[in-house]
Parts: sequence; C-alpha cells; structure tokens
Amino acid sequence: GIYDAKYEPQQIPTNSVTHVIYAFANISSDGTVQSSDRWADVQRRSTNDTEEKGNNAYGCVKQLYLQKTQNRRLKTLLSVGGWSASKHGQFNKAAATDESRKRFAKSAVKLATDWGMDGLDVDWEYPSNPTEAKQMVLLLKECRDAFDKYAAANNQTYHFLLTAATPAGPENYKKMDLAGMDP
Repeated sequence: GIYDAKYEPQQIPTNSVTHVIYAFANISSDGTVQSSDRWADVQRRSTNDTEEKGNNAYGCVKQLYLQKTQNRRLKTLLSVGGWSASKHGQFNKAAATDESRKRFAKSAVKLATDWGMDGLDVDWEYPSNPTEAKQMVLLLKECRDAFDKYAAANNQTYHFLLTAATPAGPENYKKMDLAGMDP
C-alpha cells in the first residue's frame, strides 16, 4: 500500500500483469459498500497531478486509471471486505436478507463503475455454515444481476468481472457452495 510500504499504483509493472485487484472497500452496518480510505482512494494528489475543475478522482483510483491507459488489456477489480470485514460480521449482515443483498450489490456496482473498474472481487473470509454459504451465493448472484443491469442501462456490451476470494484449505472450502457460484 501507499502508507508503510510506500508502493504506489504507478509502480505496478502493468506490462507484466493482466489483472489488479484494488483492496479493500468497506461494508457499512446496513450493507452499503463504500470507500475505506477516501483520501487515498480519490483525493490524494500525486506529484504529476494538475488541479482540475470539477468532481475528479485523484489518488489510487486515478493512478490505476492511468495505468489502464498504458495497457489497454489491464483489468482492475475493486475488492470488498477482507479479513477485517469478515471477522466483524459485515458480510453476514450484508448477505442476510434480499434487501441487504440488493443494497450491497447496487452500492458495490456503483462504486466500482464510478471508479472505472472492470469488476468486483468479493472477499468474504469465509462462510462457516450452510446458511452463510447459501447467502454468499445469493449475494454473488445479486452482484452479477446488478452489473448486467448497469451494462444494459448504459448501452454497454461489456461483461463485468465478478470474482470471489475463496480458501484453499478443505476445512473452509468444504463449507462453501462452490457449485452454486458457477452460473
């Protein structure tokens, strides 16, 4: 990251990678997906930034966009959650009801598309029982539907990417409905 590691998005060797996953967006108590660090994400000025009028993105989001202009095949995904969000039960709340899943999906798609991302990575570590596994599948389906509706409403034929960070260890992946995640 940009803080302790002092690793900037413009340092990513984009000629050597196909995808960059930008982590993490937060999940609020009502299931809304939002920036976890607005200053770093869209406000922080880089040394090569010029002051522009309007509501412009700066920060890491702008730097990732500039990387995409240098490598048109580069895909960027916004990752939501991670260990911290998972251990505090934010995914459980966001995935619990049809209403909260819709709120999560709508806000995640809005944030990802506003930031020029090519998709979304859902990093729920990890569903721990059959109910949560089912809720994760429903959450992913809601996100897929929201991306497809966004594309249709904006006359886009682009198929936004949707990924899920899943565990490698059997003690966790056996609790997931992996087959249900496959459309």
